[in-house]
Amino acid sequence: MKRILTAIILTIPFLSVFAATPKWISSHESSATEYYGLGMASMNSGNYIEKASENALIDIARQIMVKVQNETFLSMVETNNQIKETLAQKTQMEVLNFLTGQELVGQYADKKTEVYYVCYKLNKAAYNAAVHAKSDEIASIGYDYLRQGDEALKRGELQRAYSMYSRGLDVVEPWLFLPLRDMKDPNLHIPTMLYQRSISIYDGLSLTVTPSQLDVAPFAPLSQDIRVQVLRQGTPVANMPVRVTFAVGTGEITSEAKTDANGIAHFLLSKITGKETVQICRFQLSQVAEREITGILAKNVSVQTLPQTDLTLSVQEQQIKAYIHVSTDDLPALKKQIEAMLGNNHFNMVADPDDADVFIEMRTVLEIGGTVKGEIYDLNECLVSVQINFYDYHTNQQLSSYHLSQLRVLCNQQNTMEQTLVQCTREAMKRVKRELPRKIPIIKK
Repeated sequence: MKRILTAIILTIPFLSVFAATPKWISSHESSATEYYGLGMASMNSGNYIEKASENALIDIARQIMVKVQNETFLSMVETNNQIKETLAQKTQMEVLNFLTGQELVGQYADKKTEVYYVCYKLNKAAYNAAVHAKSDEIASIGYDYLRQGDEALKRGELQRAYSMYSRGLDVVEPWLFLPLRDMKDPNLHIPTMLYQRSISIYDGLSLTVTPSQLDVAPFAPLSQDIRVQVLRQGTPVANMPVRVTFAVGTGEITSEAKTDANGIAHFLLSKITGKETVQICRFQLSQVAEREITGILAKNVSVQTLPQTDLTLSVQEQQIKAYIHVSTDDLPALKKQIEAMLGNNHFNMVADPDDADVFIEMRTVLEIGGTVKGEIYDLNECLVSVQINFYDYHTNQQLSSYHLSQLRVLCNQQNTMEQTLVQCTREAMKRVKRELPRKIPIIKK
C-alpha cells in the first residue's frame, strides 16, 4: 500500500488538476468493464493528497468486497460475528494491498470547500486475471496442506492433522477475497474445507480412564498405574498428548503422557498429599500444534473445549497429626500463613507434641542487606530464608526438609518496618506455595 501511495504522490504533481468541477465528483462513475473509486480529504489536514488517494483505492476495494462477501469464505462458514467482522476488515486491507494496474482518472482541489478529490479506475478484466493467477497459486498450497491433514487423520495422527490444517488456514487467510477452489474440483473451496476439517477434527473423541475409581490412603507411598485410552469414532488415536491435574485435592502423578499405538497413555500415581476425603484427577487432551498458531481462523479453532474424564479417589480418613515448633520467627505473618497451609491441606495440627505423628521444625529469617540505588528512590536489600524440617515424632527420623535460602526482596527505604515485613512475606509465600507441597513427606501410620 505504501508503495502504491508513494507512486501516486510522485505522479500527481505532473498531472493536470481540473479547473472546473469534474463530472466524476457529482456522480460516481460506474462501468461494466471498470471499477471506479472516489476519495476525498480536507486540504487543512496534512498529507491530504495521500489521504484522498488512499480513500479512492479503499472505495474500489469496498466494491470488490461486496462480491467477496457474497462468494467466498466469509459467507460459507459459521463463525461468530466478531470473528467474521474482524476477517472482513482484514480482507478489505488485503484487497487494498493486492490492487495493481489502477489508473488515475483525475484530481480536483475545491478551494471553496477546501476538499481535495482523487478518482481512480481499475480494469475489471485485468484485475480478474491477476486474481485467478494468484488464486491458483494459493489454492495449490492450501490444498497440499488439506491433503496432508487428511492423510494424517486417516492414520489417527490428530496432532499432525491439526497442525497441517492450521498451517493451511494461516496460508489462505490473507487471500480470502480470492476464489480459492481446487482446479480439478471447482466445488471444493479450500479455506472452507480447511476450516471445517479443523473444527471437526476432535469430533467423536472419547477418553476412558482405568481404573475410574480408587481407594487410597493419604500420604502413603503408591505405585498405581493409571491408563487413559483415547478413541476417535472407536479407533485408537496414537501419539496424542494427555495431561492430568488434580481438580480436587493434591498429590503426585505424571503430569503428561502420549498415547501409544493402542491409544493408551500411562500415568503413575505415586502419592496423595491432600486431606480431602474425595479427590479428583482430571485427564484432558492437550491441544498442541507443531508450531505457533498466528491466524485468526486457526486461533479460533484452537479454543475448542476438548473432552475430559475423571478418576475419583476415595481417600481413607487417616488422622496424621502434626505439631509445629518455631525456633526463629523473624516473619510472624509468614509463619502463620505456612502453618495455615499445612493445617488446611495436609495435617491435623495439635497443640501438644506428644499427640503428634509428625514434628515440624520451622525457622523464618529476615536479613537486611545493603542499599540498592534506584532512579527514583533507594531500596533496601532484604534476604528471606525459610527452613522447615519434618520428623517422625515416634522415631526421631527426619522424613523431609524444605529450604528457601536468602530470597532477595527489594523494598523502598521509605517504607515502614511493617510494610517491609508485609512485602517480604508476600514474595516468600509465592515460592512456598509453589514448592513446599512437593516436600510433604510420605508417611506410614
